[in-house]
Amino acid sequence: MNEIAIRRNRLLIPCLILVLVLTLKPSSGNSMNFSIPHLDKIAHFGMFFLLGINVLYKYEHNKKLLEYLLLCIVLGFNTEILQDFIPGRSLDFYDALADTLGIIIAYYIYKMMAIFIQKTLKKLGA
Repeated sequence: MNEIAIRRNRLLIPCLILVLVLTLKPSSGNSMNFSIPHLDKIAHFGMFFLLGINVLYKYEHNKKLLEYLLLCIVLGFNTEILQDFIPGRSLDFYDALADTLGIIIAYYIYKMMAIFIQKTLKKLGA
């Protein structure tokens, strides 16, 4: 049987927990004195981009890599659905779109810069 090596990645689980905590926490209701347009979309994109990079690093040579990335996209849509039941939060299709784009762009950037990203993650202790 040909086993495919899976890299150890100590950053994947903390990244996944961060995504879940930040996307599923109730809204504090505090309004800021300044407003950055579409900041929440940028945050969603960034969180799922980092999640995608970590999944790609861990499962790069696994035959099920695309299935794992698809699960990340499904996670984004599911967190949006769950937000509809959280006080102060609401379902937003554009957040789910930002999540999906984060995963897709992570895939293409990882493929273009794999060696650099692998060295950087190893330095970070992944």
